[in-house]
Amino acid sequence: MHQSIKNYVVPLFVNLLKIFPYAFFLSMIMSTGWIIQRIFTKIFTSEESSIYDSINDGLITLTHSQDFMDWCKFNFEPLYIIPSLLVVSFALRGGYAKKILIKLSLLIFTTLTIVDYFKCLKIEADSFLTCIISNAIGSVVIAGIVILSLEMGRVVNRYFENNNVVLQKFVDSIVAVLFGTSIVFFVYIIDINIFSLTKSKVDITMKLPIEGSYKSDFADENHTEKSFGLFSVPMSNIDHFEWSGFGQNFSLDWKKSTKKTSSEFDAEVRVLDECYNDNSKLIKTLSNSPTYIIKNINELKLSTDDGITDIHILNNKFYVGKIAANNTGETKFYIRKSREKKGYELTRIIKQSTNIKHSSWVDGAFYALTFINLDTNDNNDSSIINRKVTIQTDKKRLDIDLIANTNLMTNMKTNCKVLPNSKDNIYNLESIFSGVILTLKKHNIEDVNLVDIDNPEETQITGMMGWMAADNVTKKEFSNFISDGRLNSLNLKAPIESMIIDEKDHKQEKQTNDIQMSDARLIGELTEDGFLRFTGTSKAIYNDGKRENTSRWEKLDTEYKILIFTLCSGVFLILFKRLLKILDQNEQFSVIN
Repeated sequence: MHQSIKNYVVPLFVNLLKIFPYAFFLSMIMSTGWIIQRIFTKIFTSEESSIYDSINDGLITLTHSQDFMDWCKFNFEPLYIIPSLLVVSFALRGGYAKKILIKLSLLIFTTLTIVDYFKCLKIEADSFLTCIISNAIGSVVIAGIVILSLEMGRVVNRYFENNNVVLQKFVDSIVAVLFGTSIVFFVYIIDINIFSLTKSKVDITMKLPIEGSYKSDFADENHTEKSFGLFSVPMSNIDHFEWSGFGQNFSLDWKKSTKKTSSEFDAEVRVLDECYNDNSKLIKTLSNSPTYIIKNINELKLSTDDGITDIHILNNKFYVGKIAANNTGETKFYIRKSREKKGYELTRIIKQSTNIKHSSWVDGAFYALTFINLDTNDNNDSSIINRKVTIQTDKKRLDIDLIANTNLMTNMKTNCKVLPNSKDNIYNLESIFSGVILTLKKHNIEDVNLVDIDNPEETQITGMMGWMAADNVTKKEFSNFISDGRLNSLNLKAPIESMIIDEKDHKQEKQTNDIQMSDARLIGELTEDGFLRFTGTSKAIYNDGKRENTSRWEKLDTEYKILIFTLCSGVFLILFKRLLKILDQNEQFSVIN
């Protein structure tokens, strides 16, 4: 019994060693066959003018790997290994070339079609028909390649006068693997040179007005360079700075600097009525007595319920401070002429995840939050709502209820007045405009020292969806609001002052261009003329929807393209004639004895 099992297992193992190199060779070719199928299918059916655009429908794909091993890992399909073993074991047991060609063609066609079906069960009927036609042609081509590899192994053995049967099988296996690898490498060269775009060098200067978005996220890299951004560097010129929108889970968090142990702060709260979005009137209210005072605080958190909200950082003669918003994901912005024609309006869209940091020192900070007590639904129908403000310090908690006047038609005044203290903290308003001013005030301004200036208090503001804006900004002041630095994505509409891509000057005749760059390493900076300039590299550049990146094949001169095409055609012709000769002589081959 033991001997009979041994007599069965050993030949099976030996035959498996014989057929595995051919099965591996066959699976490699079938795995990359879809690339050739895609090329010919798209060339004959696409209306695009170039090969790359035909394959990718005029779009840029960034999924190509330039590394051969990574490319193989991406394209190699393990599903083909087992059926390839079966195909080789049935087709290469011995026989003449024509018979082997027929058997291989039928088995390879069946394998490709079954795999296509199970990989794409929801494939459309016309697409599946295209796969069947491609598989029918491809199976014959692959079968011919297998026969050529068998013949090449025989030629090598004859050349070295190798008469050892075992060594002959070993050489045949090595030749099959090398032959298959060479074909896969050839497909790889075609793929990365024709269908993989090269990184382009860019130098683009844009004039005003400008609108669009950028990304400057480099969280996956260790770097010390600052990022490009609007309002993303600490700005001290914030006299006319404000942000508006919809507060959702809004929070204003302040904490006294741990290095200022001797400093003492009070929180002053002024409750507002008939007051909305008027910086000058808000500043005037600071001369009124506070509605509430919370003394000797070390930290504070102000939160509100969801609703339409505007935020102002007020200024007085002792005020010193800076503000900055972080860059997270795509940041939308625009720069255009101010409505008052006194300069430019700089606006940046903010998201709920945007973190706005305000640093202040000397006598503290002044924050004004104004609300419209209205709620608008999806049908643009508005209803009057009440608002609630909660202030939590390390000393006490204060809940303020703002009850709007329901007479919407007669109570639209904006006189901006401070309301006196209410024992129950409930305020019945005379309008639908309300708000609070929070003042974080240092006790003794005379006690300011260098420690105070070097260690400012910081306030974190989150939970606002809307926009930040600075108005009446001159070009000379742009550097106070726009930071030079790195970015990795850009999508802008603006007039083009100059555009150089891969050292080629692209003259622009349109008033406004739509420029898109992704997978980029760019530096954004302000020019002396107040324009925005972007330099660096990008793997995907669109100019008004037109692809600007080129493949290696597209960069070649025509004479080199003709030379490469002639050489490849010559090699294919030689191999095809050799295959015809093998079939005509109907030579006999055998992998499994």
